[in-house]
Amino acid sequence: MELGRIYDSINSPAIPAKSITIPEMAPCIYISENRVLCYIGAWSKTQVQPVLEWIPEPIVGMHTEDKYVRKLMRGFLQLESGGLYLSDFLDAYYWQDELFKEVPAIIRFPKPAKMSYAVLPEKTWDVKQEYIEELERRLFGLTSIEIEIVLKAYGDIFGLKNKPVQIPRLTFSTKKHDYCRITEQWIPSGFPCISFSVQRDPYDHVSLLGLYRHLQLVILDKDTSIASLMMKNGVPKYLIETIMSISPKYNGTLVSEHLVDYLADN
Repeated sequence: MELGRIYDSINSPAIPAKSITIPEMAPCIYISENRVLCYIGAWSKTQVQPVLEWIPEPIVGMHTEDKYVRKLMRGFLQLESGGLYLSDFLDAYYWQDELFKEVPAIIRFPKPAKMSYAVLPEKTWDVKQEYIEELERRLFGLTSIEIEIVLKAYGDIFGLKNKPVQIPRLTFSTKKHDYCRITEQWIPSGFPCISFSVQRDPYDHVSLLGLYRHLQLVILDKDTSIASLMMKNGVPKYLIETIMSISPKYNGTLVSEHLVDYLADN
């Protein structure tokens, strides 16, 4: 879907990226006609790891290049295609003159009573459901509903359905944090992840990005026998194509176990 259609549906001022200041709270979502940028937390130099749904009050209204921000911050926690990345705020990149609008929506992370995640539009935004679904894909890789479809098919194909609980399944870390068993991505408490096992060992916590990497390796191509099996088990062809198209972010650093350990000591 062309992002311009979502961008045009938002009735708020378009502002050059270089003029946008650090907001009061996270998550926050910004959209241009070319990209979606979502910041869900921050990482200050006084903390050993990033903090979800938090922006330090002293830097609100400032710019990335302000001396105080550079002195205080390691960076911002950016969400893209299910991956968590350490990056600067959007005012610091090469698209400084690109026009952005703030998306009038909030992100709902999983809770014990509701394991799914979602992008929820504010009441003032009269938006088509297909636009919200596209935003969820841009942020999480797939929508919650799409992930459930894929996980059910995976369990059926690989014989994992006769377990005490459904596996693989969408869940979230209830501890302070965890790490992906495939990518080593840091998984903050309350952030969605995938469990492939009932026991802790070996794949009880796999990040969304780790899931997509695993599926890309298993499927290999949209025309393989595994892709055909997935489609026979209820996965639409467009979902196979979406999974195969998910790629890592290039203007940020994956928040990995190695990065957290390294910066905690420096």
